[in-house]
Amino acid sequence: MEIYYQLFREESLFAQRFSGEFVIPMYRSYMARVHSQIAVKAVKRVLIDFRDMVLTQDEVFRIKSKVEKMIRIRKKIDRENLSNQKVVLVFWVATPLQTVVARLFSNGFPSRKYDYCSTEQAVLGFLGISSDFDLSGKMEALKNVFVESDSISGCCEFDEKLINRD
Repeated sequence: MEIYYQLFREESLFAQRFSGEFVIPMYRSYMARVHSQIAVKAVKRVLIDFRDMVLTQDEVFRIKSKVEKMIRIRKKIDRENLSNQKVVLVFWVATPLQTVVARLFSNGFPSRKYDYCSTEQAVLGFLGISSDFDLSGKMEALKNVFVESDSISGCCEFDEKLINRD
């Protein structure tokens, strides 16, 4: 699994694109690293692009368990870093299984504004960002990547210039 990400300060948007097979330990490491390195208080919008995330037929039977683990990880981060912060979160999905993951995750946070959709126009609408913002282009060119070796070795540090770059 690889996770591409970038903070777009002007839009208060933290954009993430998940690629490959979803791995819980890596997600945990990524979340801890990201929340320790960026100014999460500046984030008002979060986009999680699941369109490149691979869910195999074997995963179908483990989805609920994986999503429950994701929710526990996220709630722990929320308690530690995001208490009382209003954040709009949108999942960009392309397949029915990705939609199920987004829906199950959203259900774990009934008091939060978490949505999911499959078109760029809908994503921009939910996030409250102008259609002039080249979302597809920016998602393909996200400046940072977190890969499996990062979660194991802790080898890579964030470059503040890259994280904050528009």
